[in-house]
Amino acid sequence: MPIRKVAISVKPDDSETLKRIAMTALASKVVRESSEKLADITVEAILRVATKEGDKYAASLDDIKVEKKSGGSIDETPVKHRASRVL
Repeated sequence: MPIRKVAISVKPDDSETLKRIAMTALASKVVRESSEKLADITVEAILRVATKEGDKYAASLDDIKVEKKSGGSIDETPVKHRASRVL
């Protein structure tokens, strides 16, 4: 079945649905135990760089930088930004 037949539209202010989508994507990964925190980080980062294009939103992964640092934990991970964007 084509994905477009089962796809649903999600608004950028529906953070709960966006978080569930991110958690589903992370569920089979090694980070399963941290999937909720990583889902929050993912949604926040994407929403900060998303731009409206017509009636849809788009985000480029080129606008997101992930930095791995030794020490600390995922729970201490902030989302940093140069300028906040309002959707």
